[in-house]
Amino acid sequence: MPDTVPGLLRAAAERDAGGTWLRTDDGTLSFAAAAGAVGAAAGRLRDAGVRRGDLRRGDGAPGPLPARRADRQ
Repeated sequence: MPDTVPGLLRAAAERDAGGTWLRTDDGTLSFAAAAGAVGAAAGRLRDAGVRRGDLRRGDGAPGPLPARRADRQ
């Protein structure tokens, strides 16, 4: 069994490409479509020079993530 989220997604796409991975009020996304989107995003990050171990913000803003104390909401 794959030990990473991308690995699990790839395995699910191979097992059931048309199966539903995500369902929202706006529609659904299959395992294969999700795996393709993740692969495309990873390719764009690689092309931009991001390498394994590099830290990146998930919101796309530059700079470090703002500090947040665990005891505050």
